[in-house]
Amino acid sequence: MASIQDYARDALDQIAGQLDGPFGLMGHSMGAWVAYEVATLLSSGHLPDPSVLVVSGNVVPAGTCGAASENLDDDAFLDSMSGYVSMPAEVLHRPELREVFFTPLRSDFVVVQRYSRAHHQILECPIVALFGADDPLTCGQGHEWSRLTTRQYEEHIFRGGHFFLFEDADVPKVLTQLVDRSTVLSHGTEEELWNR
Repeated sequence: MASIQDYARDALDQIAGQLDGPFGLMGHSMGAWVAYEVATLLSSGHLPDPSVLVVSGNVVPAGTCGAASENLDDDAFLDSMSGYVSMPAEVLHRPELREVFFTPLRSDFVVVQRYSRAHHQILECPIVALFGADDPLTCGQGHEWSRLTTRQYEEHIFRGGHFFLFEDADVPKVLTQLVDRSTVLSHGTEEELWNR
């Protein structure tokens, strides 16, 4: 069974040869935890820190989330995802499509529910957190990311739910600004950069 840490190690393997310039990490939902774990691996391995870690649509990783989704039937599984995952009606009513979509989705949820961190590593890079105002997964708890960095912390709340990335037209503008900051990192101090 894969884990968040497995995903992070795989991601690091894929980017390890491309860390010779400014770069950032971003993850949404489960990916926020994967991106955080990649950042901790970089730090532990004495590799370059990212210019910024962008965590989107998730809270700080804590204890395990409870009963694993593999023990639920399809209907109960859908109920457990209510509010932040939408499944097209054609998928719900066709068993062959349920198998295609439910298997990887359920696998991801099991990985999320089994992930826990008793101790958090404090990072040496700025953290930017993005949230949907109506996302039931975060419920206003996102600010705790601020305690996981010794550098700047920035938070943006957007219109929409868990998939606010596709609902609020301001998201691409904010992401573009973050990319611009990372690009010019080598041309100014960190304080100057984050005050742009």
